[in-house]
Amino acid sequence: MGESRVVSCAASGRRPRGWWLLLGLGCGALLHHAHRAVAAPSECADEAPETTPPIRAVDSAARVFIAAGWFTFGANEEDLELARRLCVSERIPFALRLRGCASDELLQGELPARRVYLSAYALDRYEVSRAELDACVAAGGCDPSAHETQHPGLASPSHPAMGLSWPAASALCRFRGGRLPSEAEWERGARGDSGRRFPWGAFYNGALANHGQPSLAFDPTAGVGSSEDGYAYLAPVQAFETAHSPHGLVQMAGNVWEWTADSFVGVRAQPLAVNPAVALDNGQRTVRGGSFRTPALALRVTHREGRPEGRGFIDVGVRCAYDPITSSCVSPVPARSGSTPF
Repeated sequence: MGESRVVSCAASGRRPRGWWLLLGLGCGALLHHAHRAVAAPSECADEAPETTPPIRAVDSAARVFIAAGWFTFGANEEDLELARRLCVSERIPFALRLRGCASDELLQGELPARRVYLSAYALDRYEVSRAELDACVAAGGCDPSAHETQHPGLASPSHPAMGLSWPAASALCRFRGGRLPSEAEWERGARGDSGRRFPWGAFYNGALANHGQPSLAFDPTAGVGSSEDGYAYLAPVQAFETAHSPHGLVQMAGNVWEWTADSFVGVRAQPLAVNPAVALDNGQRTVRGGSFRTPALALRVTHREGRPEGRGFIDVGVRCAYDPITSSCVSPVPARSGSTPF
């Protein structure tokens, strides 16, 4: 949104989202760094949402509302040490696991752990399914998957949509009335407001996610499919419901990686304390959550990888985010706990 649309707090007479933070952060900084600036009054009457491609309403029961608040974003040194131990404990050749898991570059992008504030938003309870992608394609809002297949382990309508480039995933979320989540929004959805390391808790449990096992590659985050968790390939999006995150989100670990809106840079490169996000022209976007082909290391809520944004991958899908439905002309009223203004 251009600078011409940003107005001062004094001039607008309205409180932006998280208005009470102005006491500590300053009005100008908050307006400059928030996801959406306050619209000037003269523009309000003419504002209308885009209608091309067509927008599909998504049942609010399929979304999880997450109230505005603080959470811990990123990992600390203790988290990384436990991650290295988990990596070493997996069944890969001794020499490879020592070299790979000891790499300083493997986990440093997760540092440091810090408190950040996010405005209210919602996330899909489940990964977007192949059936939902097909509906978008049929309506003219999406391109088909780059990995069309009839393989029974990859092609069920109940499986997550995969093979989507970053722009294709963005288009799918727009069709659903949403957008891609920021990295911080994704991570808060996965770990809640606590310091847990996996969506289900502090410790790894191989029965709680559709994941793989290490390959013989040098990269310790690389893996191959495994049926030890009950699925050799993709699982239905509603599988592993008992292993949901604190916010009730299902399969935030495993099945498919999930695209986020942010460019792939380290957590240190996202210094904002309010709604951190980063968009750089580096051709890489961050994916989160691991997949059916990745080992336990990648299932951690702070683990992150970058993928070329123009390519679709057989193990990368999407989970969309949604903003509260409020008028830019009226100060939004903070939602009560449990309500879903989406």
